[in-house]
Amino acid sequence: MITSPIIRKIFLLAIAQFGTSMAHFYFNAPFSLYPLIETADVIRLISPFLVLFAFYNVLHLSQVRPATHALRWFIFLAILYATAHGIHLASNSIGHLLDDFRATDIYTLTYFYDEQLSHVMWATSFAGLSILPAYLESESTRVNKIDLIWKCVAIILFGFMYFCNLVESQTAFICVPFAALFVIWASFRVGSRWHEYHVTTFFLLSYSLSLLLTLVWFLIWRGLPEFSQVGFIS
Repeated sequence: MITSPIIRKIFLLAIAQFGTSMAHFYFNAPFSLYPLIETADVIRLISPFLVLFAFYNVLHLSQVRPATHALRWFIFLAILYATAHGIHLASNSIGHLLDDFRATDIYTLTYFYDEQLSHVMWATSFAGLSILPAYLESESTRVNKIDLIWKCVAIILFGFMYFCNLVESQTAFICVPFAALFVIWASFRVGSRWHEYHVTTFFLLSYSLSLLLTLVWFLIWRGLPEFSQVGFIS
């Protein structure tokens, strides 16, 4: 049982991100009520609600006195994130029906929205949503060992899923520099007071894990191929 409110919100953020992202990889069967879309599309339809709600709760609890400008930035980033998600969901579903039209302009345009524009918007907004609560975090109290274990689980889930997303979305050119810069900045900010900045250390260790996994993946394949390109997923 998680007793610390901030650790609980961090864990829920990790679960929301992990659960909705995994749907993209493993629930690709046609949706029984409307076979033109996949079951994953239905799950991903609620993804922005869960992820953004979780980010907002972390932001809210990370501050002693919530700042007005923080809410403004969150709204902007949330709109960017939701827009990216909507563009990707629609264009990806349509793209599945265009395999026989790869030489056409409609396929090229759909590919641009699906694999390029929406991915860049997602990576940028996700970076901002991570920076905001960490930058505005106020010092908090120590938590017990059980809560720290749950925090470690959240770090593993979030870091692993961030690695999976940057590889499959081919946004390493944004995600890797961001994660590296965040780790450097957060390390200086936290210093030796790791027990006082739960949100910042959560993102710090999550992004450190994602960088490590990305490095291992790069060394194995001599590049960063998508999981689908090497047969890990269909």
